[in-house]
Amino acid sequence: MKFAVAWAKLASENHILKFVILCMTGLLLFFGGTALSLALREPVVVDRGCFSKVATPAEGKRTPLEIEVFIKEALAQRFDSLTAVHDGFLSDEERDTREKEQKELQSRKLVQRVLLNSLSVDGGNVSIDADRLISVGDIRSAFKFPLIAKIESVTRSVGNPYGLMLMEIKTIQKGEK
Repeated sequence: MKFAVAWAKLASENHILKFVILCMTGLLLFFGGTALSLALREPVVVDRGCFSKVATPAEGKRTPLEIEVFIKEALAQRFDSLTAVHDGFLSDEERDTREKEQKELQSRKLVQRVLLNSLSVDGGNVSIDADRLISVGDIRSAFKFPLIAKIESVTRSVGNPYGLMLMEIKTIQKGEK
């Protein structure tokens, strides 16, 4: 083989290798940029249960629906005779008041239940329009039961996923706002 032919083959192979390296560099930059853009996107969280759905990350702000559901559960724990009290929903004062009230109701053989009709939130104060059901055996009576509740934000936990606590609740007497 002649020297000129060997040199021409070597130069041709070098051009092909340079072209392949240039193409590989372009692909590396493209896939690197794609991987970086995918890595910086918000993660998709799937909540598994009876049915799967995409869960949204929790924010610090409470939605009106979240406050309404919390108030329903807190009212049940505070007033309902047949509902158990969970940690984190009621303040210590409200828990003590509940125990005294429930002992008095049990001594009279009464069962109490409170049903939420509507509520309006004004900062940490919540105006509640509820109905109070009191039963003695098979006899039941319903009464209007307007309330004012004071709620505070606490750390969310497994026991209290709402991150709210019922600090104080008062009944509104006639003529009082």
